Amino acid sequence: ALARPDAPRPYYREFLIYREGLAAVALKTADAEATRARLQAAGLRPTDVVRFGRPVAMPGGSREARFATTDAPLEATPGGRLFFCQHFTPELVWLPEYLPHPNGAEAVLSVDILAADPAAAAAAYAKVLGIAAVPAADGLLLSMPGGTIRLMSPAAFKARHAEDPLADLSPPAMVAIRLRVADRDHVANLLRQTGVQFRVLADGAIALASTDAVGTVLELG
Repeated sequence: ALARPDAPRPYYREFLIYREGLAAVALKTADAEATRARLQAAGLRPTDVVRFGRPVAMPGGSREARFATTDAPLEATPGGRLFFCQHFTPELVWLPEYLPHPNGAEAVLSVDILAADPAAAAAAYAKVLGIAAVPAADGLLLSMPGGTIRLMSPAAFKARHAEDPLADLSPPAMVAIRLRVADRDHVANLLRQTGVQFRVLADGAIALASTDAVGTVLELG
């Protein structure tokens, strides 16, 4: 559907011409209109707030999950698209029976973005997020209550994932997602049983290659 010429968001169609993988990150907001106003006040040009819904099959019949989103301008988020989503009906989306996963994943810890100039990219994202970047050993971190965006140089990413094809990708690009898991040993055993190849990183996290994770390095740690 995203590849159709008449798709409502041409950004995704253009992205798929070049690669598969992580193209966008959705961030939670309690008020999409207020977030848009904040972005405007920061001198940015966010999209208008879009309100929409989709049907959800529930035991008592179909109900509508409702949302409102606003996008940061693409020029302000090098490497991918970033948008803010307000959930009006979380009880129709975050259903307890669908949240547990056999691998024990509990939360998104971070998204890694490859940048030729991490400091410049971090400054751009800081303006969008309204928070300051903090230096770390392998990049610059923008930490939020629900997770972290990490801006990495190609050299830093290659040092962590030298064998992955994405290590040779030209920046900027979103290249990795890290999930928190309850038990790394359990994850390793599960992957062995299912025949999925993985590496154990220096910090103990388990890494799946982008070739096995739809164009994005997947870290479980």
